[in-house]
Amino acid sequence: MRASNLILPIALLLAASTTARAYPLWCEDADALEASVDPQTAAVLLTHAGAMYNCCPEPILYDVEASGGTLTVVERVVAETPCDCICCFDLDIVVTDVPPGDWAVVLRWLDEESGSWRELTGSVTVPAPARDVAPHAELAAPPACLTSTGVEPATPSGAWGLVKAIYR
Repeated sequence: MRASNLILPIALLLAASTTARAYPLWCEDADALEASVDPQTAAVLLTHAGAMYNCCPEPILYDVEASGGTLTVVERVVAETPCDCICCFDLDIVVTDVPPGDWAVVLRWLDEESGSWRELTGSVTVPAPARDVAPHAELAAPPACLTSTGVEPATPSGAWGLVKAIYR
């Protein structure tokens, strides 16, 4: 009788691990940074691929600091009236008026699920601009919720991530 009581929990555990592999979490912890420079405008073009936010992330704002060879861009979502869902976004950001030179790029954002700051890094070389002003950033286009992203999904760490994804 006791052996049969163990069969069901073991079967459920094996099914959960198989299910977790069958349904990869395509956006969770899949953030990636692409950084380049527009040769005509000398603007730094950033893509925060796989950004997971509330489906109504209006507005998304950016704070920019350029000092010591590091261009730091802080992404902030102002949640005025959030939707009752989570979406994955590929956010295209244009940082203009960056001084010429080689820059280490740091993109920082507050991860709502963990409550901690995360960051991605890259590098760019900016040619001389036509004018001398402070750098600033904005979205190149309004964010659109994706059904897939160019970011490779993270390897699932277990069935718990699947449970969280089902109840989002």
